[in-house]
Amino acid sequence: MEMTSVEKCQGQNQQMASRSSRMKALDQTEGKIDYSNKSNKLLEEASTKALEQAAQPYLGGNIDIKG
Repeated sequence: MEMTSVEKCQGQNQQMASRSSRMKALDQTEGKIDYSNKSNKLLEEASTKALEQAAQPYLGGNIDIKG
């Protein structure tokens, strides 16, 4: 049984829609990974600063200005 041109077009449209959905899902996943990486980096920096401040609380608290 041979496919009609309408059936071929419908099949192609379904393939394109499926590919589009997969690409959109991948883009969203990459965005979530990027956001997660940025969040982890910020937390890491904040933890480092907190640790430094705890170890040497007297540093960076005051600024001396010579007049």
